[in-house]
Amino acid sequence: MQRARRRVMSLGSVVSAGLTILGCDDHIAEIVQVRWKPCGLYECGSLELPQERHCEVENVKSISLRRRRAVSSSKQDVWLLPGGPGISGTQTLVTLMDVLHGELPDTNVYTLDAYGTGASGHLTCREQESRESPGGSAITSNEVGACLEALRPCFFHELQDYGFTGAARDLAAAIAATREMAKPVVLYGISAGTLWAQRLLVLDPTIVDAVVLESFVPPTFSSKSIDATAEGALERLLQLCLEADECARRLPNPFATVRSLWPALEAGHCAGLGQPMEEIQRRVFRLLSSYPWNSVIPAAMFRLERCNEADVSFLRAVFGAEDDAGASSRFSSVLFQLVTASELWDDPHRREEDYRTDMRAWTERSLLGRGAMGAVASETIAQWPRYDEPLDGIWPDVTMPMLIMHGELDPRIAPANTDEARAHYRAPDQGVLTFSYAPHHVVGATPARGGDCAARLLIDFVDQHSLPTDQGCLAELVPPDFDGVTWGHALLGVDSYWEGVPTGVSQYGSGAEPRSM
Repeated sequence: MQRARRRVMSLGSVVSAGLTILGCDDHIAEIVQVRWKPCGLYECGSLELPQERHCEVENVKSISLRRRRAVSSSKQDVWLLPGGPGISGTQTLVTLMDVLHGELPDTNVYTLDAYGTGASGHLTCREQESRESPGGSAITSNEVGACLEALRPCFFHELQDYGFTGAARDLAAAIAATREMAKPVVLYGISAGTLWAQRLLVLDPTIVDAVVLESFVPPTFSSKSIDATAEGALERLLQLCLEADECARRLPNPFATVRSLWPALEAGHCAGLGQPMEEIQRRVFRLLSSYPWNSVIPAAMFRLERCNEADVSFLRAVFGAEDDAGASSRFSSVLFQLVTASELWDDPHRREEDYRTDMRAWTERSLLGRGAMGAVASETIAQWPRYDEPLDGIWPDVTMPMLIMHGELDPRIAPANTDEARAHYRAPDQGVLTFSYAPHHVVGATPARGGDCAARLLIDFVDQHSLPTDQGCLAELVPPDFDGVTWGHALLGVDSYWEGVPTGVSQYGSGAEPRSM
């Protein structure tokens, strides 16, 4: 336990071999070991921590954990951090837990719900997030006021507890409470989870032994960049369409087709679909983020332009695929918007007024229109309270092995951000790998000869704590399946995306972090 104690003490929050937490005013509250209970193939746990914001021992927050134990004795622990921010790790990272358990049976695999998400004091405004509300599960600018009134009063006294630094301190306590002496810990974060991981490393650069950052987000990131990033991803996807025989035959000029669709829809084209132009743009953005649904986009644009009866059935299935996806993930729109406003929005090089002016002009010429919702987000974000975070924008100074993986078709986080990662993380066994055809998530979205390339590289890194020496699968990545040969039946029950009526809709991939960065 000496190792865990030394590492966490540098946070100034967790101390002593008996696992105690140092709260404000130097008050020490005893922490009992995580309470575990059987949970199917897993164990579900709860770690109670004092609310430092209130400085009261009885004001305790409960952090929900999930663990899949090693088959016999374990050689290491792996912690998985979800994205969002606002997504539940205990519900969305189960598949990855199973993959790691199957490939590395001597590893304990953990995940958790950050405070305010999932079963860790889920923050929600039920009325404003109901399906019947104007924005559905999203909280619109017109709903923010009522939502804030509905939140419990103490919410406004503990805003920082929901940020990346609060989540990092809670994670440090969870690692200390579960770590077995001298056994290494590997940290994995995806999307906004990479910011969570990097914030932990700022607080304590030696708390873990190796790190994986998938869909890398730099500490200096601003969500105002997403519209331009999404535009670039759609352009690259349509260019790949021109390199595929059937896609190029159906859409000889995909860029002109997409641009002409938006004014046509506004004028009443394909009215039988029953969805306004901006809603279709938003759904295209969602599809662009998710494998293998992103490969359906060219056929969807072709069928939206043609718009016969079979096409309408197809489009309803495709655009409706994410309606129920993620409904059980207990995503917190409240936490997402709070943290975005406080840590992921301001851009020192761009005034808010200039950004809104730019966005109005952007939507007129963009391939995706208002799909990435930057202008809409600006109006909403402005109404949320903010907390001050002195560590926002700070890069960690670390030398442990680090694998960074990013998709070149990512519509949320620009692939160019990996240049910053390469410049900063230059120690031995630190490196960046990019995947030609992967969207926002990489693992499970990189088919190659012999299986999923990113999954193979991830497993090798977690096992060896060093960059994989065999990276040959990067040259064997399979381009998007624009015709539905591979995925048509699995996703929609069709032989071809270009023709036919769906016989069913799979949720595979469509709800993967539907509202994450």
